[in-house]
Amino acid sequence: MAISSRGDVAGVVRLAHGALPVLWPSGQSARLLPVLAGHVSGEASSVNARGEVVGFSAQGSGKRRATAWPASGEAIDIGTLPGGDFSQALDINNQGDIVGASNSSIGLRAFLWTGNGGMVDLNTLIPESDFVLTKAVGINNAGMIMASGYALADAHAGAASSGADHGHDDTHEMPVRVFLLVRAGGAR
Repeated sequence: MAISSRGDVAGVVRLAHGALPVLWPSGQSARLLPVLAGHVSGEASSVNARGEVVGFSAQGSGKRRATAWPASGEAIDIGTLPGGDFSQALDINNQGDIVGASNSSIGLRAFLWTGNGGMVDLNTLIPESDFVLTKAVGINNAGMIMASGYALADAHAGAASSGADHGHDDTHEMPVRVFLLVRAGGAR
């Protein structure tokens, strides 16, 4: 799924009893990463230059939780947005900032997780707009974030044309918008 600047590889291995997250440290043997307590499967989606890994751990029902594996290897549940019961971490930078997607009481939202601030909805960190960020897929060491989402006008047009108001649940039928988020004033 990903390779770090030092050559560590993060991904998933499929076994007879399911998929598990795995880390192949550069020049070493592959190492299975533990899943959260009560979970049965998972996937590692990114690894940074410090050997920290992120991805998800999943229950038998398939419900995912964003998970971080520090270089020491234990599984840490990084939570969900308020009202949510699903999350998935998709990338981590060398500072340990994590991005991904979480459902919430207002639908699927992109998130940023930091060690100091915990998990926050990226939509609350940008100026008010007519767009909804639903998934953050990448973060670089300067703190720039690549995210996807949709325009509210597309959501309302889709609901009006179908004759029903399905709100944000029909985002899969709308055009996907891609966003590059840069910190106010530039990089860190």
